[in-house]
Formats: sequence, C-alpha cells, structure tokens
Amino acid sequence: MYLSSRQQWDVELLLQEKEERCEACGSTDLRAGEDARSYFGGGAAVAVWCPNIEDEAHAGGVGLKWYYSLTAEEARRIGLA
Repeated sequence: MYLSSRQQWDVELLLQEKEERCEACGSTDLRAGEDARSYFGGGAAVAVWCPNIEDEAHAGGVGLKWYYSLTAEEARRIGLA
C-alpha cells in the first residue's frame, strides 16, 4: 500500500512527537516514504528515511532507509486501518 502526501506528513509528525531519531546518525529530521505494509491485528510498518546523507554515519548509504512499526492505534491515526 502507498501513503498519500497527507499520511506521510502525519507519520513525520508522529515521529517528531515520539522524538524518534535515526539510529545511524541521531538526526530527528526523519522523512516518511510512500511505502507502507499492514500487519494482522491493525498495526503497520511505514518506510522512513534520513535525509542527513552528509553525516559520516551514513557512509556508503548505511541506515538511510528502514521500516518503522506503528501500533494499531497509530495506524488508525494516520488512516491506515
């Protein structure tokens, strides 16, 4: 499934509220991608990426994109359930 631009914005706000950080460089400036996967039980995983590509922690593209798990409640909040 794909996220709309509004849903991507909502995911980014959620990440900010939860003070999530890039595991590689520690940046809080995370972006939501278009891809999402739903889980049985109502949760979801959304593609997230770190735009801080200049940081040496991302040498060779390490840690630039991953899937972030959402609870069923969070998935409903952004319209995925």
